Amino acid sequence: MTDISLQQNPDGGWNWTGVENRSDLFVSADAIILLAQARKQGYGVRTEVWQNGLNYLKREFQSAQDNELKAYLLYALTNAEDVDFAHINRVYRERNTLRTPGLALLTLMYHELNRPEIARELLTALQNKATIQQDQATGTQMAFWPSDSPYPWLQDPVETTALALFAAQK
Repeated sequence: MTDISLQQNPDGGWNWTGVENRSDLFVSADAIILLAQARKQGYGVRTEVWQNGLNYLKREFQSAQDNELKAYLLYALTNAEDVDFAHINRVYRERNTLRTPGLALLTLMYHELNRPEIARELLTALQNKATIQQDQATGTQMAFWPSDSPYPWLQDPVETTALALFAAQK
């Protein structure tokens, strides 16, 4: 926990290298998710590190124009139990514009917020985005979720599939 605290930038965010002063919203969101899980497990997180990180994510959310980015930031804030449901609901109303990673994150948010009906609805939409292929050697059908995100942080098809499966197993 000390390393993460020491890597925090003055603006409250984090970056990939830990040596730059420019924060990255994806790395910062992941750092808050990690810190939120640590807090839930009883590990101490310095209050100013926690609050500065949350404030950074909220500022980034306010300036985000894309629902994919908003979903990523809201997922982190949901994990931190410091999210405004009205923001999630706004993204939900525009769910048809979400790419696979954003839809998976929105599904996870509704699960975390104990809204199973909406989570199931979103999961159906997420499952419809799967690509089904038949393995030529075994004849077995395989499903995966190719990435359709313009953001490098969300472009790996393995990570996109893992995120979709994580949402499905909840």
